[in-house]
Amino acid sequence: MRDIASLDSPRKHIVNGARQAFLTRGYDGASMRVMTDYTGYSQAGISHYFQSKSDLLIAVVEESSTIVLDSLAVDESVDDITALFKVWRTLTRHRDHVAVRTVVISEASKKGHPATDIAAETMNALKRSLTKRFPTVKQPQIFADIFEGLMKAWLYQPHLDGGTLLRDAHLALSTANETVAASIFTPETSEDFSYELERLTREIFIDTAVDADEKTTDIINAATEIFGQQGYIGGSLRDIASKVGISHPALLRRYHTKDDLLKAVLRRQPEFSLSTMGARTPREAAIKLVKYSGAAENIPGYIPLHTTLEARSFQPGTSHHAFAKHRFESRNALHNHIFSAIGDGGLIRSDLSAKHQSRIFQALRDGVYIRWTFDQIPGSTQLSLAHYLNLILVPPLTEIELASLGIDSNDLHNAS
Repeated sequence: MRDIASLDSPRKHIVNGARQAFLTRGYDGASMRVMTDYTGYSQAGISHYFQSKSDLLIAVVEESSTIVLDSLAVDESVDDITALFKVWRTLTRHRDHVAVRTVVISEASKKGHPATDIAAETMNALKRSLTKRFPTVKQPQIFADIFEGLMKAWLYQPHLDGGTLLRDAHLALSTANETVAASIFTPETSEDFSYELERLTREIFIDTAVDADEKTTDIINAATEIFGQQGYIGGSLRDIASKVGISHPALLRRYHTKDDLLKAVLRRQPEFSLSTMGARTPREAAIKLVKYSGAAENIPGYIPLHTTLEARSFQPGTSHHAFAKHRFESRNALHNHIFSAIGDGGLIRSDLSAKHQSRIFQALRDGVYIRWTFDQIPGSTQLSLAHYLNLILVPPLTEIELASLGIDSNDLHNAS
């Protein structure tokens, strides 16, 4: 990556303004005309330093990625736990750089995006840096995904105790689960747990999609795929209408604006999203969370759309901030309910905090989703989450539980 320190003052000023533009508007929404408002330079003045908007984006991402990676450069003589707290403290001084890196990585999986290569490289560089600095971690990819997910969570919760969460993730990933898996395991059921689980699961969605007739379902599916692949700004109503096989005016009679259609897409409630409600025990609910997260891979555009939306909507005043914040907090409450009950039942490793593992598990899911938008390896989401769950549960996942996820026990050894 380029040496940002060598940039002259006007160029640096433009990069700083562009960072805010990309954070607020995204790549598609931040036109060169918009850049003039954020940088204070005319389009001709910006073009003197950057030939195109894509060149400007690359400069912004290179700078922010370098700063994030430099945060990992902690003195080798410092023990791992102290190093993790120092890393997190350093990161918290660079909120805008963490934010723009997260936003661009979430957007960059779109076909033809100018930052695709550098986004993939910065994720790989993060994994390499973590592997080098914390060699005792036995699953470096999972650790890197947790790190990515925690940076995203921190954007919504600036007071997040990331150092403590990284410490617990490090402990889970660097020490083996010494408990032997039971062939059959039947934890106690609780009606109170199931009732609250159902309420919290429904809370993830503000309301359900309306008029779920066949044509509406086709439109929602097409819009999810196109918005997910091309972005909200890039995806047109004409493309969606064409994919469904109806005219543009016919689509407008159902949804008067593109924003109306996006809201309908975000309110959709796929059957898999309610899968946790049928769980009779906290352990079963955790396993269903894994299955639910993996099932999202099968809806074209679903993971890219929600990953990008959540990454870009953390700031109050940005589009769909209320929806993204509600969804983020609702998922937190659901995960906390499940993992707290697991901890109360003594079904989590005694050296780990159930409350912390709840947040780590969600961070892992978010991090895996970000990576999945690039490689789209079938089943990788479910496998990574199952692997982590297997490390923290007491007893570890049984053959029957793994079979319910379509996973063989030998597959877990390859989830690193």
